[in-house]
Amino acid sequence: MLLPLAGVVLVVTGCADRASTAAPPSVSLQPMPPAPGPLPHGLLPEGSLAPEELGAEPAPYEQSALNERLHALVGGSPDFGGLDARDRAVLVVRWFGDPPAELLALVDEYADAPFDVRVEPTTFRPGDLADEARRLLQDHPGVVTGTFPRTTGDGIGVGIDPSVATDPDRADLDRLGVTSRFPLFPEPIGRPVPATG
Repeated sequence: MLLPLAGVVLVVTGCADRASTAAPPSVSLQPMPPAPGPLPHGLLPEGSLAPEELGAEPAPYEQSALNERLHALVGGSPDFGGLDARDRAVLVVRWFGDPPAELLALVDEYADAPFDVRVEPTTFRPGDLADEARRLLQDHPGVVTGTFPRTTGDGIGVGIDPSVATDPDRADLDRLGVTSRFPLFPEPIGRPVPATG
């Protein structure tokens, strides 16, 4: 019994001696790389975000909290057209008709916030625009590739397949039979690509 115990003590002692004489691991510190320069011209597609917008700070907590409270309060209303942020300094609540007292009270709560909150009217009821946008998409397969109520509530954006109109305008909409009681704003948008996998 004593002999195996002595063997274990010798092995452990030998390992401990070797560890104490080994050199500590070395660490090589490297300088920080220089800050990236401006993006090369032509890297971003025309009409996309400006390079300075790509590095924009996230929305402040107060703006996110307002957005959540706003959607909880009036998000299901057909009169609510969404929240539009302008340079993080102004938030615009889009509303059709007279805003309810609850909405105005919520806006008043943010009177001392580091950003302005405004309620601006829409020309048309956002819920009606959304319904019409869905109808246009369903009624014109192969021609209309996407639809959306415009943020300002003044009409509907309509994506037209570039194979039927490369730069669609009002005359193209008439020729294709895409009509609505609301103003339509056509633009070329390709067909969605189905996800496969």
